Amino acid sequence: MQFLDWEYPCPLCMLQRMFMVPAALGGAFIVRKGMTGIIGARDDAMGRRLAVIGCVGGSFTALRQTILHILPGDPGYGGQGDRAASRQDR
Repeated sequence: MQFLDWEYPCPLCMLQRMFMVPAALGGAFIVRKGMTGIIGARDDAMGRRLAVIGCVGGSFTALRQTILHILPGDPGYGGQGDRAASRQDR
């Protein structure tokens, strides 16, 4: 829906999406190595590390975004900033 309405994603959303890439590539790396036959301990550990880095980074980013949104007086991201500023002027 966001792309159809030409809305820009918030920076934390973009960061979460970027952390999905290493999370997916870690599993894909293990599967690709497994297709050749034997997976070495080093290859398995590398794929798992890559996936864990992506998952932990994405989790911290999601936590940060949630914390920012539950704070009192948060105007949100996007078009609500002008309305919040006009409320403060009153």
